[in-house]
This record gives sequence, structure tokens and C-alpha cells, in this order.
Amino acid sequence: MPVNVIDRIRREGFISELIRLRVKSYFLIRTLRKNAFISKSGFLKSYYGPYIKENWSDITFRFCLRGSYGNFYSNFLKNFPEKYTFIDIGANQGIYSLVAGRNHNCLLVNSFEPIPSTFLLLKANINYNKLSHKINPFKKAIHSSAGKLKMSFDASHSGSASIARHQNNSTESSIESINFEALDKICIAENSKIIVKIDVEGSEEIVLNELKKTSFFKDVYAIYLEYDENGVTSKRIIKFLEENKFSYKPIKDKASKSQYNIHCLRIKQ
Repeated sequence: MPVNVIDRIRREGFISELIRLRVKSYFLIRTLRKNAFISKSGFLKSYYGPYIKENWSDITFRFCLRGSYGNFYSNFLKNFPEKYTFIDIGANQGIYSLVAGRNHNCLLVNSFEPIPSTFLLLKANINYNKLSHKINPFKKAIHSSAGKLKMSFDASHSGSASIARHQNNSTESSIESINFEALDKICIAENSKIIVKIDVEGSEEIVLNELKKTSFFKDVYAIYLEYDENGVTSKRIIKFLEENKFSYKPIKDKASKSQYNIHCLRIKQ
């Protein structure tokens, strides 16, 4: 058994690994069925609990299905014990929006996904999981420039879509963006903490600066975002967090990784 599998079992438990083995069996089933859907409905239960629309050509779908993002953030959203509003910026197919929406303490979710084809999957997943009463999907990106923008997009890895950088094998997709003025008008549940996830492939600093300009920023309790130690904005992102009174800790599997997520919590004053 590979060492990384043993480490993962130690971190996440044997049951989690059994779920991943179930996903591997799907590939055999698809071969026997000549790449048809696994389920009659076209939706499969993900590692994280919610059902997601089958989209086998996309590695991001497969990551959600087999739990490649680990358990830390999904458990944080699933078990958060206080009333909260979740803002999912770069929602993709919505796995974290769906996990949050299933927590009765989550009163409202605002999900932003600008790529049209991915947005359709997001809406389908929201509807199939019967969470349309709680999750508001927006086919928008958050950016300093409001209007039309070009975004690099690779259908085989939808999670790599980026305004900031062009990916290999990607094409350009025309998207709509909003800045802080429109962001400031989204609904926030009364008397709820605000939790924000930012997954924007290189535009994190821009999103943070737009978020800061909103009237609700003072009520943001937690921010989860991708961080690259070698990125040109890395020092400025850390400075932003420190100046705005957030503590932060890395969430990564290997100490050697320079790109990982950081979980930031507002420091009590």
C-alpha cells in the first residue's frame, strides 16, 4: 500500500478510504457501460455527502466525488455550531455550498461561479439536493473591474479557471464580473456570522480588496482561500490579513508544498 494512502488513512480514517475505493469501482462500471452515467438520475453521492451531477471528463468533479480536497474545510462548514451566512466565491460545481447548505445553522448561501457551463452544473446540483431555498447562485466573478472579462477555462479541469493566468490546454471564456458595489447588495442573514471561501486561481488579493470595501466586511468571521508562498501577491495577502485582524493557519498535507489553503479567523477584539 502506498505511503500516501497509509498517511491518509491515519488522518481521515479507514471508512473514508473505503468511500474512495467505491469511487474507483465506478470507472470499471463506466467501462462496462461504455462510458454511460453510473446512476439512472445522472447524479452520484460525493465523498462529502451531497449529490453531484456526473461530469466524468472534468477532474474537478472526480476530486469532489473521491474527496481529494481533504476533510478540514468540509467538516468546518458541516459542523459550524452558530448561525452563519456562507459566501462561496469561485463555487465551481458547488460542493462547499452544498455542504454548508445542509447544515441547519447555515441560514443562507451566496455562490459565485462565472463560467456558463460550470454554472449550469452548480444550479443542477443545488436543485437536485433540494437547496434552492437556501442557496443563491450568481453567474458572476468578483473583480475590481465590473463588466465583461476574459477567463481562461479548461473543461477537463474546471477548477483551474482563472482571470489572472492562462492555463495550458485552456480556451478563453467571456464572463460577467461585479465589483464591491454589487457584492455589497447580496443578502446576508440577520444575526449571523459571515464565512467566506475564495478559490479564484490567482485573483485572491483582488477579491479580498473588493470584499473589504463592502459594508458587511466587518462581520466576516472566517475566510478560507488558496495561498501560494511563491506568488507575487503572497506577502500582500498576509499583510492584508494581519492589518484586518485575522489569524491564519496553513491547511496542507505535506510540509514541502508551497501552494495550499489557509484558514483565517477574525481575532476577537
